[in-house]
Amino acid sequence: MRLTAALAAAWMAAGSGVLLAQEDEGPHIKVGGILDTRYVHTDDTRSWLDGGMGKLRYGTLNGGEADLFRLAQAAVNVDGTLSEDFDVHVQVKVDAEPDNALKRGKFGLVEAYALWKPDLSPSVRARVRAGLFFPPLSLEHPLAGWTIAYTITPSAVNAWVGEDIRTTGAEGSLVFKVKDNDITATGAVFGMNDPSSALLAWRGWAVHDRITQTADELPFAALPIFRPGALFGTSAPWSSPVREVDGRLGVYGAASWRWPAVLEARGLHYDSRAEPTAFDGRQYAWKTRFNNAGLRLELPGPVEALGQYLWGTSGMGAGTSGELLVDIEYRAYYGLLTAKAGRHRFTARYDHFEVEDRDRHRLDDPNQEDGEAWTGAYLLETGRHHRLAVEWLHVVSDRPARALIGLPIHAEEDQFQASFRVLF
Repeated sequence: MRLTAALAAAWMAAGSGVLLAQEDEGPHIKVGGILDTRYVHTDDTRSWLDGGMGKLRYGTLNGGEADLFRLAQAAVNVDGTLSEDFDVHVQVKVDAEPDNALKRGKFGLVEAYALWKPDLSPSVRARVRAGLFFPPLSLEHPLAGWTIAYTITPSAVNAWVGEDIRTTGAEGSLVFKVKDNDITATGAVFGMNDPSSALLAWRGWAVHDRITQTADELPFAALPIFRPGALFGTSAPWSSPVREVDGRLGVYGAASWRWPAVLEARGLHYDSRAEPTAFDGRQYAWKTRFNNAGLRLELPGPVEALGQYLWGTSGMGAGTSGELLVDIEYRAYYGLLTAKAGRHRFTARYDHFEVEDRDRHRLDDPNQEDGEAWTGAYLLETGRHHRLAVEWLHVVSDRPARALIGLPIHAEEDQFQASFRVLF
């Protein structure tokens, strides 16, 4: 009842917020949001969100296939225009899905930041953000509220960004207008993201659309390394990514080139600058560094091609010789083709992902994996602010850690979803 009342209040506030924005020419606040209802048909794999080793968002708890009906996303967005050069944005998420581990927050922030956007000259613009926000990584999420545009489920690369990477700090950009091109240079300093990459080591990559909020504690499977007296027996069997552990600031630098109606290219280097021996009694700080490259190309006809490649390293802890207790190298990429015809969109995507285990504990803590995924989706714009989508996902992966809890190393997973999403 409380959830229903909260959603109803958000919907009524959204309507009044839109009216206020239309009637007031000066500073104003607009309240909107996202609602996504979902039908899901799963195979017999237990999802990682339920403490299993599956790669998908939904799975079964009792074995056998399952048909599920879920409120997959409910979020309230508050956007304020305080002046011509100053905006604010807040997104609060409501989690209505079952949580068998009782670790995920029912309410929490996704983003909350202020944006200063002065035009320094006719050809140079400045953009400064401060607060909690996503770094400029994904080309799959161009819509309001970091919402995906082409499928229901993003690639493995951007699923990881949505669950594990969040900037709490300040980001500055200069945008240069060169004829019809926008060239952007960006730099940022941040904290509160020290546990990032724990999921890649102890769960591996996943393919899902769930976005982490600040209160979340995302579960690991019941691996032997978390038992009392084991290598990580004092570490929490979950990851809460939006946390500060070592008191050090991380940095990233990025650049992009946008040629409207032709292409968009992005590059980013991220360095958490974490102290890998820092431990807060629950989580370690992970020394995470990665690079990201992305390209969106508009082809002849209503066809777009997207590609992204992310590669990096991470580790934590210190052994008797000073080596990292966990030391991984990881990479993932995807290629996507999408075609739009009127209200209809068809999309196909291929993903590849892998983790290489480089530490000395590969027998009792095997972190390596290799996998790939295929996605097919059809989207229908049923109105200006809502759409219907269906999607099929097939994921194949090999992860030796599955054998530690009595599962086959090799897994093949299938998931069908139908989604009705409203952006208001």
